[in-house]
Amino acid sequence: MVIKKRFFFYAIMISFILLFIETISFFATGFLQTKGVFYKPSINDSYEDYLSKRDTLLGWPSPDNFGKNGNFDLSGSRIIPAFSNPEKHRNCISLYGDSFTWSGEVDPEYSWSNILSTLVNCRVANYGVGAYGTDQAYLRFKQNRNDNAKIVFLNHLSENILRNVNQFRDLLYKGEGLGFKPRFIISEKEELALIALPAFNISQYEDVVLNPAKYFRNEYFLPGGLSGVTVARFPYSFSMIKSLKHFYVKAKLRDEPAHLEFYKKDHPSRGLEITAKILTAFHKDAIERGKVPIITIIPIGKDLLYFLDHHVWPYQSLIDELSLSGISVFNFGDGVIRDLNGNDPCLLFDNCSAHYNQEGYKILAKLAYKLLLKRQLLDKIEVQN
Repeated sequence: MVIKKRFFFYAIMISFILLFIETISFFATGFLQTKGVFYKPSINDSYEDYLSKRDTLLGWPSPDNFGKNGNFDLSGSRIIPAFSNPEKHRNCISLYGDSFTWSGEVDPEYSWSNILSTLVNCRVANYGVGAYGTDQAYLRFKQNRNDNAKIVFLNHLSENILRNVNQFRDLLYKGEGLGFKPRFIISEKEELALIALPAFNISQYEDVVLNPAKYFRNEYFLPGGLSGVTVARFPYSFSMIKSLKHFYVKAKLRDEPAHLEFYKKDHPSRGLEITAKILTAFHKDAIERGKVPIITIIPIGKDLLYFLDHHVWPYQSLIDELSLSGISVFNFGDGVIRDLNGNDPCLLFDNCSAHYNQEGYKILAKLAYKLLLKRQLLDKIEVQN
């Protein structure tokens, strides 16, 4: 009788412990869904509107916005207050990249394109677009045949290596279900091959969101794949254990930038090879169009902190890979560290995990100006009044 009571007592205790663990795991998975560790399908009611406005090559922005919404001028560049009329002022320099090129979080006058314009006294067009991968930035350059700049920058943000192996942004960044994009892969011949922007009709859209594996053969971040992205299911405690394989979680536990492992040569995404080939293709195309190409890497806050701790850049392998092909890469990180002179890198960001602030963008502009001086490129541009 005593044994039966003990057994019953222990059974009740174990049940309560398991229930407690499962309850905690349920709420934990809910929180991690908001951070993108677990994929939670989200249907966006505006898909029909998206289809009517999307750029059929790049995904976004819609060309319908150019010259109309106060952000883009008629040429598709961000407004450049120092030289605001693209029809009156020719581009002497143009910038391509993502929101760190666009200069997210600051007004146009404080963007580093506008500051650089005042330093070189001519129009520096800003074709950066928020949330772009290096692939889209390169494709925008190829598409923009009206860009008459003699000098052209392609700015690779360190984190873009993740975007370069992604097509459905909601799998990588939570809450961006309409962020479909093109991407490049390495073909069987070891050449760069473009996978076009996915084209789903309205009737397919919901199934695409619910079952992305059916539609994205070249998506690295599919649930259940090597990236560690998964779907939270009962028992939630098991889902929490699976989350330890997510690349964000692994990086957090190792206290390193989430994109660092993607810069390894043996990474299954082949992100390093793809990104290197994209930048190489840009270099070649720019020269063929009679332009001077400048390839740069922009570090995020975590890269700067990692460098101070480890004395190596998380993306050093990309610099080395391009160097083997004789392509020089300008690493903004080296100049930023010098300019900080021992101060905290997070001072250049309103949030060290977000965009640069005004001071940060000012430093990028000054570094770009010094690069132009060092390479004796200013005599190739036409100063404007």
